[in-house]
Amino acid sequence: MTNVEKMKRIPMEIYHQVRCSAGSDNNNDLDRILIISDDSEPDHRGIGIGSTQMQCKQFNIPEDTMLQGRNSECYASTETWIINDVGEELFGYFSTSPVFNISSDSINIQADWERKAGAKNNFTTTINLSAKQYEDWNADGIGNIDIRLSKIDTENLDHTDQYGSTLVDLSALLETRYIKTASAEYENGTSIPVYLEWLEDGLVELELRDVNYSVGNVYTLELELEDWDERQSDALEGIENKTGTFAFNITAKNSLSDTVDFDIYALLEISDQSQVEGFFSCYLDGYKAETEIQFEHAINKITPYEAGKSLDIPDGVTGTQTIICELGFLGFGNDKDIASDTFKVGSGSISGSAGGTQDKTIVEKIKETSEDFLEHINENSTTYWIIFVIIVLVLLICYAYWEIYRKNE
Repeated sequence: MTNVEKMKRIPMEIYHQVRCSAGSDNNNDLDRILIISDDSEPDHRGIGIGSTQMQCKQFNIPEDTMLQGRNSECYASTETWIINDVGEELFGYFSTSPVFNISSDSINIQADWERKAGAKNNFTTTINLSAKQYEDWNADGIGNIDIRLSKIDTENLDHTDQYGSTLVDLSALLETRYIKTASAEYENGTSIPVYLEWLEDGLVELELRDVNYSVGNVYTLELELEDWDERQSDALEGIENKTGTFAFNITAKNSLSDTVDFDIYALLEISDQSQVEGFFSCYLDGYKAETEIQFEHAINKITPYEAGKSLDIPDGVTGTQTIICELGFLGFGNDKDIASDTFKVGSGSISGSAGGTQDKTIVEKIKETSEDFLEHINENSTTYWIIFVIIVLVLLICYAYWEIYRKNE
């Protein structure tokens, strides 16, 4: 556009639209649709005095089903309005572009998920690009396949009420980490990379990336949902009452040595007995054989049993660890209440009060030295008492001489 007005800048508004056909475009197409539009938000532009400008617009191509997996012929149109200083439209220019192609190497599919035979929380779907509904789509080269996740039927799940409905919004499941794994493979068993993609509309897609159509047109996907009992166990860490017989909890403390301390709380809640003899078994998760301790204590309905215990930490164990304690009582069978808590094993140094650090081995050496000293005192207590009495007598004699000397002065 050229501004031939020699006196002032010309303001204008430009509206853009793009329309496409599913294949080759012609004037008789009935499938031509509007895929891009500025709607009521035009571009505001202006041309200086005596200037000529080409105004350009860049669009993101939408994931419209009509464009996916094919070459589509399209054209663009513009509606340009010259406006005055107060924004009123004075007159307009209208133009249409030559035909151009939009080629898409992505396919967006609404999959039909079914529960896997013999599984509780696994769902599968098969995509066959050779099927009739995909016959117009190109199947050549390498591209991506997007699997839109909306809803699946979980009516037959054992834990239907965990989701609050028989229809599960998978977008919500992903946000709350209800989906455990997602996998995809070709018909020959070769794996396909799977990624999660959050869309602007809030929905979620499984994206199969770099799918090689020459390998095959049939793909199998599987979703594994988190087991509800496991999810509940994680969410209620430390108060995992499986039987409801006890109010049972443990609290672990972070460790900078070769042991970890933890506190136990247990109270009898549901039983026809007022007191039982509780059997405890506590250990580090994954190291039961090396760390387990067992003990017994009476537990009643009135006074909680509270105690501090400690476990040895095997050599080489670092990072976040979990203590598990099992609690049962005689005549209760094999059912037990279980409590757990996590703690961190120090990486080798601790913060000093003045901002410095102390090596873990130094702390342990001080602890060992203190323990040895106390043990030495205990073994030789009589000798140390005699020395203590002699020192006290010497001090009393010195004090008496001092008093005599002061009075004589």
